[in-house]
Amino acid sequence: MATIEECRAALEKLSDNMQKADGNVRAAAAMDRSVSCRITDLDTTFVGRLSGGRIVVDETVRAFRRRRPRSG
Repeated sequence: MATIEECRAALEKLSDNMQKADGNVRAAAAMDRSVSCRITDLDTTFVGRLSGGRIVVDETVRAFRRRRPRSG
């Protein structure tokens, strides 16, 4: 399983690729909007925005796992 740091590095690489894209991908990446990327295995969400064709991560949120109630 990847670490949080490895996932963040992969998100940075995606951001670099989006900024270098052409055509429709570049046009879609040029929009200013909020984005989030949830990594379920790590119970972590990267929260940020698309700005200037890049993903800018503003916050990394770690959630606590909920315990399932015991049955019986």
